Amino acid sequence: VKMPHRGRHPNEYHEYILEKMSKIDKITRGDKNKFLKEFEKLKEEVKNNPAILHKDYYKERK
Repeated sequence: VKMPHRGRHPNEYHEYILEKMSKIDKITRGDKNKFLKEFEKLKEEVKNNPAILHKDYYKERK
């Protein structure tokens, strides 16, 4: 699924993704296939909730 890119994502988004990726890395312990499976889940989360890409999403969560 292609999503149009409309500028820089907020720092909170990058922090969220980094946190999720770090957790995935820790859980999968170097198993490439498990990592990719978990990464696909994260991609689906973003696809199903595109608001996560925008700063307003994080303002509402504070």
